[in-house]
Amino acid sequence: MLSSIMHNSVDVVAENTDLVTEILLRLPVKHVLQCKCICKKWRALITDPKFYYSHTLRSCDKPYPNSLLIPKFTRRFDEETSKWKHEFKAQIIPFLNYNDVNPAPIRILNLDSLNGPFTHISLLLHSSNGLILCQASRSYVARRVPQHCRYYVCNPTISCFAVLDYPSEKFSPFTSMPYLVFEPLSSPFFKVILFNGLDGNDRRIAVYSSETNSWNDEVGICISSPPNLDFKHGVYCNGAIHWYTLGEEFVYFDVQRFCFDALPGPVSANSDNACVKYFGESGGHLHLILVNSDESLEFDIWELKQDYTGWVVRYHVDLNRMAQGQGGPFPGHINTSFSVLYVARHSTEKNSMLVLQIDSQIISYNLMDDRTRFICYDAAEVTKSFPYLQTLSCAGLEYRVGEHTLRSKLLISANG
Repeated sequence: MLSSIMHNSVDVVAENTDLVTEILLRLPVKHVLQCKCICKKWRALITDPKFYYSHTLRSCDKPYPNSLLIPKFTRRFDEETSKWKHEFKAQIIPFLNYNDVNPAPIRILNLDSLNGPFTHISLLLHSSNGLILCQASRSYVARRVPQHCRYYVCNPTISCFAVLDYPSEKFSPFTSMPYLVFEPLSSPFFKVILFNGLDGNDRRIAVYSSETNSWNDEVGICISSPPNLDFKHGVYCNGAIHWYTLGEEFVYFDVQRFCFDALPGPVSANSDNACVKYFGESGGHLHLILVNSDESLEFDIWELKQDYTGWVVRYHVDLNRMAQGQGGPFPGHINTSFSVLYVARHSTEKNSMLVLQIDSQIISYNLMDDRTRFICYDAAEVTKSFPYLQTLSCAGLEYRVGEHTLRSKLLISANG
């Protein structure tokens, strides 16, 4: 009798679309995707763009990346063609939960499946709230020719993407730098801001919007920028793209006002011996690590004030404690060529951490209690990494023709 009542209750819930929707909206992305396999009705509900956006908005109260996206280039010899074949993939390395004993599995994202006729993914350029931006070309040699290059904006979680041709021949792939802007709370659509250097201090800028599926009408607007500004290594945060310039004022580009402006740098940035160890964003906060040399094991993490009036020391880090065996099972030395991959500032301070690479190991270092955990034991040298989180947002992206083929190739696989 009891079993029959419970069975009927489950059926009632499963058939109540509004109730099922409310339940699914509260589940993590991973579990929502698993629920698509339950029945066709649930699959149709979950894959509705309106549900995608509603889930994205509900998830925005916890917009903290939980993984790093690390480009991985491989080369193998193809015996059929007797040629070397270059493959572009990306490792998705989750941050280790401090309650876990073993490192989370590394997953592989096959980005080459996006290309179509553009057979060479040459760069992973940027990420923003679960979307990633790549550049592809017809060949490695053609990567500098606008007609032979294009951008892809992709959401790997739901296997959809958009294709962006270069706005005009005025933009060279070799001298252009794009930035992906996706703020779900402000708009369901993404933008790509493309900067191109010209002679002197003039810069050509183009903006692509997924709302219109096009670049701005006046392609290549020219505006003046601060002298000697290198568009590489910029960081998007709170509606602006920021660049550091040691010994001078920092520079940012306001996306809404469409203009450059200056902000003060930390006092230590004026030191002749200062060098940038890290520059990035987390949780809507801009962070900077300056050291006197690459061998420094003790340093401050600076954070930009929300009103842009200056910087404050948010955290002080002393990795000598790690070398002394405090906080984790490490040997009594640290290779001083370590690199900082990410500063993860969390709303709950006890979860804030550094993600470091020391030799071939990727390690998380808790900024509150110095606890350390292994994330990856055998990693190649990381020269570039991007914060990443799963999202269901389609953000104006379109499925590729042959959707099922794309899904089988693009979806993340475990361990390569």
